Amino acid sequence: MSLRDNFRAAFSSEDPGDGRDGGGLLPSHDPADERLSDRGGQDISSAIAPGSAVFRKDWFELGDTFHRTLFLEGWPVEVEPNWLRPLYQWQHALDISLYYQPLPLKSWVSRLTDKASKERSELEQAAQQRRSIDNERVQRLEDAEELRNMFQRGESKPVQVSLLVTIRADSKEELDSITRQIEKTLESVSARSRRAELRQKDAFLSVLPFGRNLIADGYSARNMHTQGASFTFPFANADLSHPDGIWYGINRSTNSNIILDRRRFASPHSVILGGTGSGKSVAAKQEVLRALMDFIPVTVVDPDGEFERMCEEVGGQFITIGPASSDRINVLDFSYIADGAEDHLTPKILSVVRLLGTMASPEGGRLHPEAEAALVRLLRQVYADFGYTQDLRTQAQATRERMPVLSDIRAKITAHLAEHAHDPGEQALLRPLAAAMAPYCAGGALGALFDQRTTVDLQSPFVVFNIKPLTAARNDHLLGLGMHTVLEFIWNTTMTRAQQLSGQFRLLFVDEAHVMMRTDESAKFLEDIARRARKCHVGLTVLTQAPEDFLNSARPQGKFIFDQSSMQIVLRLKRKSLQALQDLLGLDDPEVNYLFAAAPGEGMIFAENDRALMSMHTASPQEYDMITTKPEEVAAIEAARRLELDAGETDGIPAEPAAAPARPAPAPAAQPIAPTLGRPEPFSRLGPPQAQPGRVRRTGPPGKPDRPSFRPPGA
Repeated sequence: MSLRDNFRAAFSSEDPGDGRDGGGLLPSHDPADERLSDRGGQDISSAIAPGSAVFRKDWFELGDTFHRTLFLEGWPVEVEPNWLRPLYQWQHALDISLYYQPLPLKSWVSRLTDKASKERSELEQAAQQRRSIDNERVQRLEDAEELRNMFQRGESKPVQVSLLVTIRADSKEELDSITRQIEKTLESVSARSRRAELRQKDAFLSVLPFGRNLIADGYSARNMHTQGASFTFPFANADLSHPDGIWYGINRSTNSNIILDRRRFASPHSVILGGTGSGKSVAAKQEVLRALMDFIPVTVVDPDGEFERMCEEVGGQFITIGPASSDRINVLDFSYIADGAEDHLTPKILSVVRLLGTMASPEGGRLHPEAEAALVRLLRQVYADFGYTQDLRTQAQATRERMPVLSDIRAKITAHLAEHAHDPGEQALLRPLAAAMAPYCAGGALGALFDQRTTVDLQSPFVVFNIKPLTAARNDHLLGLGMHTVLEFIWNTTMTRAQQLSGQFRLLFVDEAHVMMRTDESAKFLEDIARRARKCHVGLTVLTQAPEDFLNSARPQGKFIFDQSSMQIVLRLKRKSLQALQDLLGLDDPEVNYLFAAAPGEGMIFAENDRALMSMHTASPQEYDMITTKPEEVAAIEAARRLELDAGETDGIPAEPAAAPARPAPAPAAQPIAPTLGRPEPFSRLGPPQAQPGRVRRTGPPGKPDRPSFRPPGA
């Protein structure tokens, strides 16, 4: 039997199958088919017909694939727009058909009037007999009258709705698994599905786009008004797109661009989660670069020094925090925020107490309350020795050169202990702190890092704090202290009233944020930043490769930051990490499997109530060169840059601009493309890095090539 004959046998009206009319889908004769066959071609029905069709009780086979059709039997009492979104955005192959059948208006108004009269009569009879009021009957009366009035005023019309879903799979086991997942998903929105037992052929034919619902009956259809029916239609756009914003990547489900503006969300905060090699850092740098092109100032806390090349390319400020660096931040300095308008000394003292508590308690504890009180008194004395009190006039005269350092505090504590040498209580409170401070003061291993006056002066809309020297020490406690110091400096310079009044949106990126969750004080500090940042028009982005540590239940700050973030980007992660996210993000098993095996640059994006599978791509070779972290590509790019420098210098003498070869016009940035037949490889480059000899930097030190600058006008 030919494919055409098989198709006819399965679907023609001549084979009733389970006793119902199959619909006669194919005509018995089509002259066009003969003409096509006469020319040696294949007719259309033969080309699309499956090799066989076998219908079982609640599933069927078409060729080598397994299918099952469900229909919605139980509907929610109340619904909201796009309540079927989990079904419409299902990541497996589904065929969904919705039938809307208008119902006669007059008969429904009459039926509702009769129903209301009946319910009212029952209530009046119960009142006369002094029986208790049936609240359910009262509700039915109110619903019937409200719906009748809507129909009479022309605000709505009655309609019958049916929803059918056909599932496809490669095996019976997979079919059963997907079916259970869909049934569970529908139950989560208070809906109940039913398998079309003994009616799979009719149900399948009803799903096909022929406009014939062969199983429309009291079980598969629901009567409702047009407002409720409209909520079943997928009005909500499956695409994630704002009129303006940053291009994050391509929606793998729709092949459309994902363009988002974090300022439009209830909270501008974001979380990027991804394991080693997943593209987490590249994704962050991609967002930073595109934000700079939109003149959004960005500050980055970089534990691995990965932003250095990009920072140099765009003319940003790269600040290295480490023992051998000349960039210093004095943890006791408040001169850069002292304006004489409000008290900055008291918050600084409290911040120093928090930091010293972290120094003294590597496990994350805090100082004893009595020790904190004593330390506050001693800190006020230290600042008073330098001429600073709660009098705002003294604070307005503050300078970085006339600020105490950690050694001054330790000296004050030591002197206090000497004065109270015979007081065991004071000795027990403060002597452990003095001992814990020793490595961070002059003469200690970390004195060059923490016991210095401030030299950092922010001068760029793009600032990177490189704390790689602290990361290289492989000491989480030291890294946490360094991140705390940098974030406190950023807090004081960014979370200001001037920033709040300016309305200028800024972004703050904190990488390896899970390290901050390992001590109570640093975790609370990061939480405070998340709370304050939104009010100051600052969007916080935290990056971590260990979600289970960041979301540690012992410290709720990580979960608070996660919950306060309107956007999450999840890239490839280990099973353990995905389990920590499964309930928070409502990940189903297929999504977990996808994220576990995702390629670099592929993952999922969650934007408030929307989600999508996403693949991220660079817009141009120039952008890729600035953000790639692959060692072999970085080496090739650095070699190309050395060629540029060598070509721009002759025996150490800068080349004259006029003698330099004409600079080639930059390649236009590739526009985001929604591919149709295939997707480009995520984070792929359009070609190898090319050297451009003869490029000469015309501003700044000689011998370095020109770099584009994203400094906003007037900055």
